[in-house]
Amino acid sequence: MAKGVKSVKGNTLPKVGETTYYEVSSYYNGTVVNNENDIKWKLYVQEDNGSWRELKGPLKTGRKVPYTLPEKWYGKKMLIEAYLKSPEKKTPPGLIIMPVPGKRNIESIVFFDSNWKPLKDIPKYGQSVNVRINTTNMFGETLKVSLWERDTVSSTGHDASSNVNIWGTEKSYKVNNTKGVVEFSMILDPAWRIKAGASPFEGLEHEYYLLVKGYGAATKYSVQRDVKDEVIKQESVKAKGFGTNPPPENNGKSPAIVKRNDQEKKKNEKNNICECEAKIRAFMRMLRVKEGTEKEIGYTTQYSGKQFSDMSKHPEEVIKAGGYSSSAAGAYQIMTDTWKNLTGYYQGKDKKWHYSEKIDLAKKYNISSFDQESQDRFCLAIMKHNYLQDRSDSFYNPTIWKNKEKKIHDTVKEDKAREWRKRFKGQQGDIIQMIIDDDIKRAALISSLCWASLPDSPYGQQSSAYTFEAVKAIYEKYLKEELVATSKDLHLKKGFLKEFGYGCCGGGAKDTPVNLDSKCSEDCSQCFEYSDVIPDPKINDQSGNKNHNRYKNEPRTKANGKKYYHSGTDILAVVGTEVHSMMCGEVVHIRTDLPQNDYVKGYESPTSYGNTITIKSKDKEGKTVYHFYAHLSKVNVKVGELVKHDKVIGLSGSTGNAMHVEVKHRHVHVEAGTSYSTTGGTNGKQRCKINADLNPENYMKSKFDNKGNTL
Repeated sequence: MAKGVKSVKGNTLPKVGETTYYEVSSYYNGTVVNNENDIKWKLYVQEDNGSWRELKGPLKTGRKVPYTLPEKWYGKKMLIEAYLKSPEKKTPPGLIIMPVPGKRNIESIVFFDSNWKPLKDIPKYGQSVNVRINTTNMFGETLKVSLWERDTVSSTGHDASSNVNIWGTEKSYKVNNTKGVVEFSMILDPAWRIKAGASPFEGLEHEYYLLVKGYGAATKYSVQRDVKDEVIKQESVKAKGFGTNPPPENNGKSPAIVKRNDQEKKKNEKNNICECEAKIRAFMRMLRVKEGTEKEIGYTTQYSGKQFSDMSKHPEEVIKAGGYSSSAAGAYQIMTDTWKNLTGYYQGKDKKWHYSEKIDLAKKYNISSFDQESQDRFCLAIMKHNYLQDRSDSFYNPTIWKNKEKKIHDTVKEDKAREWRKRFKGQQGDIIQMIIDDDIKRAALISSLCWASLPDSPYGQQSSAYTFEAVKAIYEKYLKEELVATSKDLHLKKGFLKEFGYGCCGGGAKDTPVNLDSKCSEDCSQCFEYSDVIPDPKINDQSGNKNHNRYKNEPRTKANGKKYYHSGTDILAVVGTEVHSMMCGEVVHIRTDLPQNDYVKGYESPTSYGNTITIKSKDKEGKTVYHFYAHLSKVNVKVGELVKHDKVIGLSGSTGNAMHVEVKHRHVHVEAGTSYSTTGGTNGKQRCKINADLNPENYMKSKFDNKGNTL
């Protein structure tokens, strides 16, 4: 009888939206579990053909785990299983469950700022506020939402019974999100204050609340938030400065605004921040807000929220969800066709993809993968190159059919589309230059041709409540942050505009020569002199052949007789030896959770690298290289840290599958490649796998002869 989990127990009829715990109830005879985290869990749903489909999600471990099932699994036959080595997809050890309806309720109404971050301060008139209504077991139902002004009960305020319906009517929102969430945006209109009949006694703060009604008149939930009135004064001043026929000496700006900009410019120069780059970064962060990719996880997000891990290239996967199909992926939801065009491919008349170096923007801007920085740079390439020419006549005069047979024109929709698309006529150009020139409205307009969530998009996906005023508010918020300190939301390096040919902040064209006498570029992104992993490095002579332990030098032999090559190079190192970075660069990944404890813990699997460090660099020729250090006992760097070559980044060890290597053969395993991917947990527990297609010895200062001896 195989060792492992024999059975699990828990509620076989869990309620949707409520947390239910499942636990291991028994093991097969002889099973010993020293660490409960060795117990892993899988969840499956039964397809129409009777097969079990695994549901993706964070890996759960332990003897007892919680599951909260969303509404979409109501009435589905599901299988939950715990295992030690591999799942069996059957009962036992699995448990069959069938989710049932839970309590129907409107749980809460939450207000956020324009970046979907919880409101901390009282918002002001003119600002955009995002609203999220959380429900349980109300999927498919319609909510009725109204906005009210709440009067203050006081001798000088209005009577509390005279609350005013600001919208005048209820708005309907359907709960069509499987998470039971309704989201929308609204601008805090200064006209509300007048409509509410505010008196001079109410001061600067004015109170409103949303009333949400669900199923049945008795079920309702309201939330109120105060709104500050003082922005009206600021708006009136601003309007005055931008009136008709402004004073020429101020370029249409009020003296107050000119003075403020001059002060900010001096402050920015003092902080060594390039205003042009701050503007571009703020605009790019704004784009990601409505695309739903503003956090770090956005870089690995595909359409429908699916995650991908291989960042060596675009996923090129079409996903069907919500009645739509899309191949959008990454922080800027780039489509497969756009990705191919950016990397030099175009479709010929034969409907096949053909390559042309002339249109290869990835090569032009030294982009070699689809990692975080590459995605940021692809966004820049799109803004700079993709919308220089005006659209064709067919764009401004679209053909829309009423039926699939394409025989009857939908003239109403055609007229509406023609009228809408007039706004784009003659507006095309370099979006980056528009942003630099503070023409944000035009930049947002043209960007909407690529990013359908922007308000002017001709594709009709944006919310009517999301206006340019909201776009501008988000942009200005981020610009204010970027002018104080460069945020970590993007992965662009300082000076990126120079590489794209813009001369802001003392920069110049991309062709400006690099100082090759320097060992590292100023921002540590490119290395011109390499270092050794440890001083006087020697190749590990385990198995009596040093070349077996070098990158694809001589084949190894498995127990079954199959030949294979080593993916890196093993440098001998006594446990605790300082490990040096071979190249300068940025730390992009670390693993730190495995203990240095001989023959006891941390082995994990026959292919485990143990504790690791991955650093992204550019070699002497400017090509991207990821170098990887494995089996470490200690990691001395953090993700995002910039390191110079020869910096001590950690200590050698024997973690992972090196735990069982003889003491005299303890080593640092080094790999190099053009990309990497991660799997497993988070916070220092994730495993990293290099696409080991480069020889790491090319980036070591010392070289070795054909027998593996140090030259």
